[in-house]
Amino acid sequence: MTFSPDFDESKVNRDSDGKFGEKTGTAPELDHFLLVGGDTSTIAKLDATVRGREISFERPDGTRIEFDTGDDVAGNAVAVQLADGTTEVRWAKYDDSPGEYNFTEGDSIQEFRSEAARDAFIAEQIADGVPKNHIFIVQKYSHGSDSFSLYEGRLNDQWDSAPSNVLVLDAKNEHGIEEANLREAAVITLADYTSWANGETYAVNSAIVGVNGEETGDRDTVYGYTGSKYAQETIEAGDF
Repeated sequence: MTFSPDFDESKVNRDSDGKFGEKTGTAPELDHFLLVGGDTSTIAKLDATVRGREISFERPDGTRIEFDTGDDVAGNAVAVQLADGTTEVRWAKYDDSPGEYNFTEGDSIQEFRSEAARDAFIAEQIADGVPKNHIFIVQKYSHGSDSFSLYEGRLNDQWDSAPSNVLVLDAKNEHGIEEANLREAAVITLADYTSWANGETYAVNSAIVGVNGEETGDRDTVYGYTGSKYAQETIEAGDF
């Protein structure tokens, strides 16, 4: 709650415990207790359920709201009651046109049709016996969906997998100096890349819903979230 600049705390009656007028029943004078702007602070998180495009929730006064987002909602939704009587509703939807994977500048995954072509590429990355970048051989497993992981030896599967990919982490980037840190960066990158390759790309949305279920104001939509866990954590935090 934000008070106006001319708020004079000395003119507000307090009881012996220092609380505003609870024992004396005396309220502060309104001309010294003014809110600046609308109060949109969070007062309660509501239970929200998803059915297709619709998010439903119950307001504190018992009113049931059915809010049509216009999107096929992916995962769970969040509804937060605001102090001004409206409700902020947040949800994720699939991003069907995410574009190319957003690597850190200089990083890349190179895919080859043979291990010989892969090895030739790796040889080109080495000057005077020293790799110009951090290079990891990647195992690609395809069976309905794709999975990319660090190569740890051949899988017992001659058809669905092949170590024919290379992950390049640019040496100029701050991936960490120790080998363990580099491997961790590679594992994280490949997990994120796997999500992107399998279409786990999302946009997160936020809308303000009025007391009668109507959408008020402009809707906020942010694209570029890879992985359902990341998208869900974002709408839970509301930080986008």
